[in-house]
Amino acid sequence: MGNHYMSELIDTYIASLGDRPAIPYRLFAKAFGKYLGSRTPTSEIANAFIAKQKREGYAPGTLNHQWRMIRRIYRLGGIELRGEAPRVTPRDVQHLAVTDLMSDLINAARGLTPMHTALMAVSSVYGCRRTEMAWRRDPIAGWTGLGPKSFTHPEQSAGTIYIQTAKQGRERYHVIAPEIADVLNAYDWAPRTPGQVSTAWTDIRRAAKLTGDRYYGIGWHAVRRSIARALERAKFTELQINAYLRWSTGGSMAALYASAVEIGRDENRSVSAVFDENLDREVFAALPWMEAWA
Repeated sequence: MGNHYMSELIDTYIASLGDRPAIPYRLFAKAFGKYLGSRTPTSEIANAFIAKQKREGYAPGTLNHQWRMIRRIYRLGGIELRGEAPRVTPRDVQHLAVTDLMSDLINAARGLTPMHTALMAVSSVYGCRRTEMAWRRDPIAGWTGLGPKSFTHPEQSAGTIYIQTAKQGRERYHVIAPEIADVLNAYDWAPRTPGQVSTAWTDIRRAAKLTGDRYYGIGWHAVRRSIARALERAKFTELQINAYLRWSTGGSMAALYASAVEIGRDENRSVSAVFDENLDREVFAALPWMEAWA
């Protein structure tokens, strides 16, 4: 079976995603195609790819999805994928937060490199997901994630950062918090893979002396959950938290209508992304660890 045929199967799979949040799925499919190369697709190669992804820090749930993705691609070509998808245990999906450890993590990051510090800044202030903090070139979507273009997006106001979303949420402009402006300016935003973003988290966690089984399963998403928890404690509404963290409306008509973008007489105004300066500044004032960035 030629590599050209497998490329066609992968392209067919990507096309089948339709309007779903296709960027992570497309990247996984392309990554598998690159890993396969000119070899004949087998169960052994598929499982070796999953093992490689595990070493790079992907969570069990993501590995499970990638295995099922490969199975779907194989089925398109009438190829059998033997074995079972990686198991996801209750411990793997615990919703961990690090609210009381945020200052320690921030201080640890500030003692490392500009990349570590910048990633911790956008994570602790805007709740960016790991895939959103990568910066890589997709052959179809172009450059995706956080990079130099995040500060020069079309229609973007000065002093803002543009954050894409990885899970069907609403992309958003955010005010750059004064406390982290110098940190973001000090980093060159060079290309980085999701694996490198995961490695950066491990470096920060170890520098903060958060090691051992007690901290198993804590990753970048724990910071995102900590922001949600802090805002809930500060009496922000569910709609405000959804908007700030760029979540999808989840089928809620109230959230759907509240997320509508106002359009006026300015014909040049972009309506593709949301911007709420007042909400941003209210959140900055409510996050208890912002003083660690001062």
